[in-house]
Amino acid sequence: MQLLATNQKRLVMGFDLYHTMMRLMTRAYELTPHAHVPEWSYDALKDVVSHDRTCAEARIPSSYCPCMEEQDIKYTRPRFTTEEHIGNVTTY
Repeated sequence: MQLLATNQKRLVMGFDLYHTMMRLMTRAYELTPHAHVPEWSYDALKDVVSHDRTCAEARIPSSYCPCMEEQDIKYTRPRFTTEEHIGNVTTY
C-alpha cells in the first residue's frame, strides 16, 4: 500500500490502472504477453511511477496532456470562426 500512496500525486493513466487490475485478477503464470498489457504501463501497487513522467512517456496525446497550461474556457476563442472588430468590441 506504500507504493499506492507514493503514486497518488503522479501522472497515472488508465493503462496503468488496467495493468494493475490485470495483475490482481490474473495468476502470475497466466500473465503472458498475450494479455495485452502495455509494457510501458505501470502496476500502481508494484511499481513506482516516475515523478517526472511525461505525457509522451505515458502515451497521452498532447491535446489531452494535463501538463499544458490550463485556460479559462470563456477566454478561449471558438475554433473555425472569424474575428470581427466593431468599435472597441471584438466579436466572433
